[in-house]
Amino acid sequence: MNILCDIGGTKMRIATENGGVLGDVNIISTPSTYVGSLEALKDNFSSTEKIDKVIVGIAGVVSADKKTIVSGPNLLDWVGKDIALDLSEIFGGGEVVLQNDTALVGLGEALEGAGKGFEIVTYITVSTGVGGVRIVNGVIDKSRYGFEPGHQIIDVDGTQCPECNTLSHEGLGHLDNMISGRALFEKAGKNPKDVSDSDVWNSHARYLAVGLYNTILHWSPDVVVLGGSMITGDPAINIEKVTKNLTELMHAFPEIPVIKMAELGDKGGLIGGSSFV
Repeated sequence: MNILCDIGGTKMRIATENGGVLGDVNIISTPSTYVGSLEALKDNFSSTEKIDKVIVGIAGVVSADKKTIVSGPNLLDWVGKDIALDLSEIFGGGEVVLQNDTALVGLGEALEGAGKGFEIVTYITVSTGVGGVRIVNGVIDKSRYGFEPGHQIIDVDGTQCPECNTLSHEGLGHLDNMISGRALFEKAGKNPKDVSDSDVWNSHARYLAVGLYNTILHWSPDVVVLGGSMITGDPAINIEKVTKNLTELMHAFPEIPVIKMAELGDKGGLIGGSSFV
């Protein structure tokens, strides 16, 4: 039996995998501390079966040896910890494989979700933070440090959204500061689901379109799949408005790629992780 984990800044998802069959998905809130998170995972898992592999998607830049994360704005207390060793102990000694969480969700969408049937898939998540991945022929594209489209600079001098650049966790003009759920919470003082101002959501659609324009020029995908709570929630960034803005911006290529909403929900990262079993 194998264990699949998806550890994000807000939620953790865990499920078993056995013979290609995904078990029930257990969803819990991500505690604020590393130790608390380990305890929560342990408390929410119980099995007498032998664990072969533990596939973990985690919100951060994964180290070259796949044992920890070297940065993670939403999981600061996890950075530098021996995550692979600690999770192996929790899950009975199974081999731990660490991957970026967005990369696994994108892989899941490419294999079984909205990107199925397309050769080159770009997946972008707008949730607590902004992340993304490039999938080619059902495989996460090669890279040295992974993919971080949320850190692209789209407001170079801070004049487009001055209030966005008062946030301390990102650099000047980063896309993450413009459209992430965490950034909106800090700017509005309330959860994104409670923000009803259409002007706010329309500006988010515009900023996301600019970020997608840059990403499409660099990655040249067949399809862009958009996921995360800021896309799939209610209220949310409107995909039709993103597509309209993107179409108006696009001059370098004869057309924009297909733009689709993610389909797999909480199972995306777990389905992507199952391909590593």
